[in-house]
Amino acid sequence: KIHGLSIVAQKQTLHRYCEEKGYTNVEEYFDEGVSANAMKKRKQFQRLLEDCRAGRIELILFTKLDRWFRSVAKYHLIQKELEDLGVSWIAVNEPTFETVTAIGRGNINFYLTTAQIEVDRTAKRVKDIFKYKESQGHVLSKLPIGYKVGDDKRPVIDEETVDVAKFILFEYEKVQSTKQLAIQIGEKFGVDISGLTVTRMLRNKRYTGHYKGKPEYFPPLISLGQYERNQELLKRNIKVKKCILQKNSVYAIMSADKCCERCPLDINKKTPFEIVLVSLRGFFLVL
Repeated sequence: KIHGLSIVAQKQTLHRYCEEKGYTNVEEYFDEGVSANAMKKRKQFQRLLEDCRAGRIELILFTKLDRWFRSVAKYHLIQKELEDLGVSWIAVNEPTFETVTAIGRGNINFYLTTAQIEVDRTAKRVKDIFKYKESQGHVLSKLPIGYKVGDDKRPVIDEETVDVAKFILFEYEKVQSTKQLAIQIGEKFGVDISGLTVTRMLRNKRYTGHYKGKPEYFPPLISLGQYERNQELLKRNIKVKKCILQKNSVYAIMSADKCCERCPLDINKKTPFEIVLVSLRGFFLVL
């Protein structure tokens, strides 16, 4: 259901309009649950454009203009191509919006300009709301292990998980292996956690209390000095090898012998491990 009009209802409306006008229905395109502003995510819309370029379509029908576009800039970009292809469109539930007549095109420009202004206003309101919440110390994103949302909407220590977080933050300096630390956590706390998650926790500066330049946004679990020591150890313990074939790619490979089928580099001499291939000139990091 989209803005009170379900996909089924939209189809019925469009089919009825085609029957009344004697139009031939060539194809149907529905990007269910995708914003009209998200051009790259509108897979069916992209398929529609390809069919227009192939000369299969002369007229596009949809129920309402906000199902088509909400951005003036994006509308004119696509509209120019449709005009060059000789393709028109009609919003069947809003007959004043169409590209067949000059009046219809004028109505569209006025509506989209107004809609763009409202979108900009809404974006500013949302930004101001988040800015206010941040000034009040409220939680704005998913919390790391060891914290929870308090009654005042601020991050507080989670007594159920804080011991796991502290164990990771303080014991890494002794163990100096994220994988071994993950195994110890499983044995000590019965928590299934990966070495990669341990690495991410060690790199999370929120455990020092710092967040977006504010030093006391979170209740600190470790000092800045301990955090910096962990970072130095992480850098020191990362083994770097070079992949000959992969360039500018991102992979997550578990228990693999090679980074890809074509790679001649044997990277698994001892035990299975996780590999994160990062887009840094073909290097991958063994964590």
